Amino acid sequence: MKTKREIDALASKVMQVSRDQGMITNPDAWPNWPYLPLRHRTEKDNGGMAILGVHYANHDKGYIVYLGSMYDMTSDMPKRVYQTAQELLADWMVD
Repeated sequence: MKTKREIDALASKVMQVSRDQGMITNPDAWPNWPYLPLRHRTEKDNGGMAILGVHYANHDKGYIVYLGSMYDMTSDMPKRVYQTAQELLADWMVD
């Protein structure tokens, strides 16, 4: 049986994913459209900091996340491409 703390943590994660899915699938709500800053859910860089990403609103080519800060964007940034919003949300959260 799960403890109350475990249940609360799970409920919090479900609410976060739900909020993030609403943001990712509704670009009109993005404060910095066409860019949406993201943070990787689990990966860290060499310094232990969360990996940052930027989702670009062009769902015709999949859900593209450019790795890095939206303030340092360049045309040659590494990227990851996801087929669905759910796939993207498995790795990323809105920052």
